[in-house]
Parts: sequence; C-alpha cells; structure tokens
Amino acid sequence: MQNHLRQANRNYLKLLRSERDFPDDDFEWKTIYIFYVVVHWTRAFIRLRVGLDVDIPDHSTARRLLKQYLKPFAFKAYITLNNYADYARYDGVADDLDRWQRLRKIEFKEAREILEILRMEIGRAIPEVLTLSE
Repeated sequence: MQNHLRQANRNYLKLLRSERDFPDDDFEWKTIYIFYVVVHWTRAFIRLRVGLDVDIPDHSTARRLLKQYLKPFAFKAYITLNNYADYARYDGVADDLDRWQRLRKIEFKEAREILEILRMEIGRAIPEVLTLSE
C-alpha cells in the first residue's frame, strides 16, 4: 500500500512540474498524470478495503472493485477521469489540432477538480492522501 502512495506522490510532483513548466500546453499529459495519481490512490484504497494481497492486474479489475467500495459520486468521478485519460492517450490529435487542444484543456480543468474530489474521499480512509508533497 505504501508503494502506491509513494508512486502517487511522484506522479503528483510530475504534474506540478508540468503545470509550472508548461502552463498553457501539454494538457493531455497533465490529465494523464492526474489519472495515475488517482490510480495509485485507488489501488491503495482497494488494498485497505479488500486486503493487502488482493490481485489488481488491470484497470477493469480496479474499476470492478472500486464500484463496490467507493461512494457512487466518487466512482462516477473516477470513471470520468479514466475516460479523459483515455481520450488524452488514444484519440490522437485529429485534423483540427486547435480544437483537440481546447478539448484537452477543458478536460484537464475538470480532471483537476476530480483529483480534489477523490483526494478528499480517499483521504477519509487514507489520511496520507490529504498531505501531498509540493
């Protein structure tokens, strides 16, 4: 569980650096960093709820377990964030790069809000999540 919390923190620091170094660009990568912060928080959360030896080999297994243990609003936020990360990774830039970047910027702003929602919710069970390194 602690390894997931450490990795989440490392990903969070990457997000902060990206926000600092590229304030008006790379929104797809910032969203991906946010998703992987949450991935590790949720893996730690699942292990807390189910047991440290639970096997979580992929995102679909994690989603199934999270649906059981997260409150519905938090699970919905997680799914939205997962979708945004998928768009960022797999949708390519399409023919209209400006439009694509505007959409990624909107999704990033929402992803930032989701990060805070999930931080507060998971932080109820894992207080270390509430104290992010900066």
